[in-house]
Amino acid sequence: MTKRLSTAPGSQRFAIGASLGLYLGSLFLAPRLGPLALGMMAALAATLFAWVRLSPAHPSAPVLARLFWIPLHLALLATGGLASPLLPLVVPWLALSPAVPSRRGRAFVAGVAAVLIAGDVWQHGVGATRWIEAVLLAAAGGLLAESYAHARRQAAIKADTLDRILEEAEVGRRGRALSEAVHRLDVLDEALDRVARTLGAARVVLWEIDVERDRAIPKRASGGPMPAPVPLAGDPLRWAWEERLPLRLEAGARWAGEYRKACIVPLEIPAPSAPLLTLAFADGVEFPSPDALADAENQIRTLLLMQMQEAAAVSTRERFLELMSILGRLTREPKTDSFANALAVSAMELGEATGAAVALWGEEGGRVLAVVGEDGGPAVGDEFGPLESEMALAARGEGTLLRENRRGEGGALAVAVPGERWIAEPRALAVIPLRDHEQGVIAVLAVWSSRYDEIRPEVVEALELLAPYAALQLFYALTYGSLREHAERDPLTGLHNRRVFEARLAAAESHFLRYRRPVALAILDIDHFKRVNDTYGHEAGDEVLRAVAASLRASLRDTDMAARLGGEEFVVLQPETTLAGAVDAAERLRRQIEEQVIEWRGERIPIRISVGVSAAPECVESVHDLVESADAALYASKNAGRNRVTAAPTALDPGPPSA
Repeated sequence: MTKRLSTAPGSQRFAIGASLGLYLGSLFLAPRLGPLALGMMAALAATLFAWVRLSPAHPSAPVLARLFWIPLHLALLATGGLASPLLPLVVPWLALSPAVPSRRGRAFVAGVAAVLIAGDVWQHGVGATRWIEAVLLAAAGGLLAESYAHARRQAAIKADTLDRILEEAEVGRRGRALSEAVHRLDVLDEALDRVARTLGAARVVLWEIDVERDRAIPKRASGGPMPAPVPLAGDPLRWAWEERLPLRLEAGARWAGEYRKACIVPLEIPAPSAPLLTLAFADGVEFPSPDALADAENQIRTLLLMQMQEAAAVSTRERFLELMSILGRLTREPKTDSFANALAVSAMELGEATGAAVALWGEEGGRVLAVVGEDGGPAVGDEFGPLESEMALAARGEGTLLRENRRGEGGALAVAVPGERWIAEPRALAVIPLRDHEQGVIAVLAVWSSRYDEIRPEVVEALELLAPYAALQLFYALTYGSLREHAERDPLTGLHNRRVFEARLAAAESHFLRYRRPVALAILDIDHFKRVNDTYGHEAGDEVLRAVAASLRASLRDTDMAARLGGEEFVVLQPETTLAGAVDAAERLRRQIEEQVIEWRGERIPIRISVGVSAAPECVESVHDLVESADAALYASKNAGRNRVTAAPTALDPGPPSA
């Protein structure tokens, strides 16, 4: 858990006083001190004032108002200290803004402001112009302060609303769960009212202990308004909470208000923030007996335990629904990379983490498939060995690995890959192997947080529930992707097969009919390929086919598509290409292949190709007619002696289609 620094009220008063003293002293001495001394005083004043920000005892003074102290201080020093003409602008800001938290302090600053402004005007002359200038500057400072105060009030309202929403979401209070939570609060209020009537208490308050901030936070109250949070330092609440013993008070307490008699009753609930029950009594009312207090404690404790179990059930239901939603999204991602990315995003959102990664796992190590978040870390495609990272250890051990509060662990292993570069180092890490009961560990999921020191146990549990389903889906994606790739590719050359080409040709036809953009197609055939097989053998023929396919791939643009139609015949589909452009490309390919010689078992095999090229709408009116037109041009190349490129005859362009 994160911890906040805190300062005692006396230390805060000292810091504020020292800060103000340095501030006013530097203004007075500005004409006499050098820049270095002024800078040191400004830095010390800013440091002291920022230190007050670390204390929760003054939540009404926002950090922005305090940070504004620094530029004001430096601006006054740079323009003459107490003789600065900006003084009337600055002082009303300090008097009216939340930078000065108490009313007494603001009144004091306002008095000082009047004296300083009068002295400033007197020093610069008492003419009407200077008075008007001072009044306008003071009004501007006051307007600036009031604008900031208004913005702060609006921000506080929004922050309170957000806190309520987050608190409800924390226990799963969404949709129908919200009404259930409200009902639980009503039942708790009724129980507190009943305890107050039974024991004769004027006021009953249920407190929750905020261990992190060392405070008692009021949750519900009966018989009066909700009291303010109470620091535990020096308060009887701390003793009762630590000792887990009831306590009677006859001298009053600050949280009891006007009542002098009070009781503190710890509720025996197994939690770090175990609650307390306080009862305040009017003068003349007798303290209840120990048995009566025990009965009251038992009633409230039993009710709270039941409500905690109900809230846990609601939270479990919400997590289950969220898991089902995640699984629904994942099943729509058949590709391995997109599935891994969707899984990482879902895991990060589920765990309220700042980053996540998914890596494939095999006998020799792993390879990162997806990384999400803005913390840095591994990169997609990085590979790691079986002992090089936390993800590798979790995969080898086939069990969840948790690392909490990683700050300061100089020898900590990398999350995925040694040498990974982080913008924000993970403070908490959970690594879950994705294991299928038949295939074993297929992949590894890592979730980390650079904000918190732990990944919540319920999040880890949810990710472990998700893991086998994710492993099965990932195995399906890997298998399906491999089968699909095998079905779409020619196994010898690696080019697309005829089925994929025909599908792409149909898509090009639809695009052409709508936009009338040029499309070209080239069909090429290896000259005398049968002679190669007969002379050197079929293995040599396969090597020639692979060489031609490699040349084709090297010559393609990103938008082009090459396929093997069968035997020694290939086709290239070229969108956004005219007949002249396609002929030039085919001629470059022909020369490249002509210059290439295959070495086969000590013999040289020359390669030559014949090409036929056609284009729409220059040669044909339909993209589907390109195949027949280019094929005819190919035969023209063969009949003309082979090893050449022939273009199909052009026709009149019929123009764009009618609407």
